[in-house]
Amino acid sequence: MQIPSRMKYIDFNKHIMMKNVIVAMLTVLLFTGCASSNFRFIDSSELSMTEIPLEVINSKTNVKYPLRKDLLSPNYTGGYDLNFINQSNFNNEYAAYDLIRGSISQLPFKEKTVEFVSADKFVVLRLDNEHHEWVPNYSLNVKGDCVVELADEWNSNRKLQPGSFWRNLIISPSKKRVLCVDRLVLKGNPYAVMYVMQADKKGYPFPTLYHWNITQPEMLPNISVTLEGFADMTRKIIEANQ
Repeated sequence: MQIPSRMKYIDFNKHIMMKNVIVAMLTVLLFTGCASSNFRFIDSSELSMTEIPLEVINSKTNVKYPLRKDLLSPNYTGGYDLNFINQSNFNNEYAAYDLIRGSISQLPFKEKTVEFVSADKFVVLRLDNEHHEWVPNYSLNVKGDCVVELADEWNSNRKLQPGSFWRNLIISPSKKRVLCVDRLVLKGNPYAVMYVMQADKKGYPFPTLYHWNITQPEMLPNISVTLEGFADMTRKIIEANQ
C-alpha cells in the first residue's frame, strides 16, 4: 500500500518533521499500487567495498554508497558486520532471499536493476528513468527541507533537482512490512534506494528488529526517527557523488 498526500509542510526539523509528516499523510486512505516482479542484478565484478570509510563503490559508474553501520546493523539474518549481497550470492540459500525478492517485487518500476543489498534491509537499484508518474509522498533535500507533495497538484513532467530526492512509503499490512523508497539522481543517472522495515512474521527463518506491527496507522509515527535516519543516509549518498 502506498500513502497518498493531501497536505503540505515545509522546513520541518529532523525527526519531529518526519513524525508530523507521517501523521498528516495517515489522515487519508491507503491504496495498493502496481508492482512488477522482474528484476536483475548488475555484474558483481563492478562492485567493491572499503572499511574506512565504510562504503560500496561501483567502479564502472564511479558511484559511491557510504553506509551507516549504526543505522543498518544488525542484519536481519544475524550478526553485526553488514552482509553484502550481490549477483554472486543472491539465491535461495540466502536466508532473507524471500524477504528481499518480495520487497523488490513490490516496487512499481517495470525495469529494475539491483546493484546490491546490505544488512538484509538496504537495497540499491538502478532505474531506466525517474518515474515521474509515481507521485512521491514527500520531497526532501540535503539541506533537511521536506515538502509533502499534493497528488492532485503533481506535475508529471517535474524533474529531480540536484541535491533533492523523492520519497514514497509502501505499507503492506498482510506482510507486516514498510518499504521506504527514495528516488535520486547520481552522476546524472536515476536510482532508487529502498529501506526494508520488516516486523515479526511467521515463516521467516530469522528474528526481525520490530516486534510490533509497524504497519498499524497508530504505530507508524513511532518509526519517524528511523525514517529520518534513512533520509540522512540518502543525503550522504547524494553528497558523496556531487
